[in-house]
Amino acid sequence: MLRRLPLVWLLTMATLFQAHATSLPAKLYADATMTVKSASYGFEGLTTATLSLSMEDGDIPTTMTLGYGDKVAALTVQTIDSTGDGTTTYWATLPDGNPNGVRFSIWLWASDANDQKTWQATVRQGWGWCGTMDATMELEGVPVHYLE
Repeated sequence: MLRRLPLVWLLTMATLFQAHATSLPAKLYADATMTVKSASYGFEGLTTATLSLSMEDGDIPTTMTLGYGDKVAALTVQTIDSTGDGTTTYWATLPDGNPNGVRFSIWLWASDANDQKTWQATVRQGWGWCGTMDATMELEGVPVHYLE
């Protein structure tokens, strides 16, 4: 049973990523090639990733897309919080919440201090309920294609 668990997890994750990646919104808000500052478990060995914010309608980002290795994850932006110091925090998760124990979330801090736009992000991916073996990744980069 334990040997099958990783295969089931991989198939579940692949199905979720494929389903969500085919329905990406068309209007790009901003994107960046991000440098991997640290990574664990499933993200180990990565040096770069791409991160983008997109909109379905209006001018508020609704989707965050992460490209890493040969995979793409499209997540739904759940919260957006702006502070007075020029930092906006975005939190995105799988659109279905936590289907079958699968977790994938991204915290993105977008800073616009001193007219310099920078992004920092924390990515967490896992399966099950405790989270002790979750893959994590810390990213930083400079966004381009900002919709003003």
